Amino acid sequence: MIDEMYNYREGSLSAVTLPDEWDELSAEFEATLTDEQREVFRRLSDLQCTATADELRMVYKVGFREGA
Repeated sequence: MIDEMYNYREGSLSAVTLPDEWDELSAEFEATLTDEQREVFRRLSDLQCTATADELRMVYKVGFREGA
């Protein structure tokens, strides 16, 4: 049930946007990589985003339980 509440809440939050500096630095960095390195970097970035989302979901559950 807590998962459903989190997922509903998650859908109603506005998206966080990264600063323009992120795009500039990312493009500059990726330009120095080979195609293979760029693919690995993007996969690592995706894994990090997934891990962060999972951690936030867990923290929400713990906070909800303690609050209840």
